[in-house]
Amino acid sequence: MNSETQDKVRAMLGMVDALYPTKSAGDLLTIQNPKTLKGAESAGYIVGIVHLAAASLSGANVCTWSVNDCVAGCLTYAGQGGIGLDASGLNRAQAARIRRTARAMLWGDAFGYDLRQEVVRLQQRANSMDLRVAIRLNGTSDIPWHRRDPDLVAWMRDNGIQQYEYTKRPVPDARDHGIDTTYSYPGGKGIAAQRHLEAGNRVAVVFDTPKGHALPTEWQAPWGDTLRVIDGDKSDLRFLEPDGVVVGIRAKGRLKGKTGTRDGFLVAAS
Repeated sequence: MNSETQDKVRAMLGMVDALYPTKSAGDLLTIQNPKTLKGAESAGYIVGIVHLAAASLSGANVCTWSVNDCVAGCLTYAGQGGIGLDASGLNRAQAARIRRTARAMLWGDAFGYDLRQEVVRLQQRANSMDLRVAIRLNGTSDIPWHRRDPDLVAWMRDNGIQQYEYTKRPVPDARDHGIDTTYSYPGGKGIAAQRHLEAGNRVAVVFDTPKGHALPTEWQAPWGDTLRVIDGDKSDLRFLEPDGVVVGIRAKGRLKGKTGTRDGFLVAAS
């Protein structure tokens, strides 16, 4: 990260500290327990997610491959992230995400150390509940952690942690480092989507299907293949699903109610 970006992150951190002062740095992991995460209870997992400040909200772009429709439909403003936003577009949840991002960008070694400690505590908690741990480092970001901090990724893999993520990165190499990967189709010809499917990854496609309606069972991909679609809204644990399929997602957030196209980010269901 260059000095100009560092200055932007520090400036944003200063604004957040002024608007939402706190004595605590806060946890890095948001814990999704079996009763709040769809599919986790029956599968026997407890999940920890790192929510950073999406796109360039912190001053540093943590979603390098994002597109306009992706930003419009981003879940960073869903739930607590979108409640009671001030004139700057912030609230306490967004402030916490900016602080986490600043820790990751400005003090990476300390971030990695603190994250390991939280994962260890989560493992201890999971063991007491006879559960396994799954970690999603990119809850609201798209950082190639296997490149940025390969030691962290390898440490979690070697300690039996299930790692998974959504990504728009065109190169499907995270799988080689033990990270279960679902590629988020951004629209277009689907060259990267093909590459991910060939590597054994899944591809997530956002359909204009309303809530309560059935998703299509097949997707006619722009490159000509007909691919099986599974319902991605039934569970959040992508790593339990088969490889090489399309994970259908119903439009949410600002995309809800809009009409999709054949090969846009929002895809027409029929």
